[in-house]
Amino acid sequence: MIGEEKQQESLERRNMRDGLKFKQVQTPVESLINFWKGVLFWSALAICGLVFAMSVTEIIDPGWAERGAAERQAANEAEESASPEPADRSPSAETSVAAAYKVCKLMDATGLASKKCSVSGWSSSVDVSIDMVSSEARDLCSKISGYLPSKGIVFSSGWQMRIYSPYSGGQPIATCQLG
Repeated sequence: MIGEEKQQESLERRNMRDGLKFKQVQTPVESLINFWKGVLFWSALAICGLVFAMSVTEIIDPGWAERGAAERQAANEAEESASPEPADRSPSAETSVAAAYKVCKLMDATGLASKKCSVSGWSSSVDVSIDMVSSEARDLCSKISGYLPSKGIVFSSGWQMRIYSPYSGGQPIATCQLG
């Protein structure tokens, strides 16, 4: 034991003499704690970036919800009076694809995606790859699917968002319904 302490002390002195800082080795528990601190930091940063990107739409086009409310209501009333049966208000495939590209634009704007977001009209999906664990991805997925309709981004039935991790081996770590 004394020999090991002398070797350690000698190594520290040599490193200090050579201008190097001696770095102690972390215990497995310290490594695990530091890992989870990093995961929490990057997850919080991802959520903040997403909220920022979504709020950019308000900065670019402030008051879009209030502007023209009377005109939209008049147009809706005119449409309803023109046809005796209620109009089909479900989003079309075209508007769903446009909405999917809006979601991709938001996800890419966060800067946290490890790959460029992609849209598949064939499989009715928005695929995004973010470096996070599955529990955080599920939480993010549910928040996004709840947030989009409030911003007027709607999908036809069957559309989903799939979140992948760079380490998930091509399998989604979270999936949520968008329409």
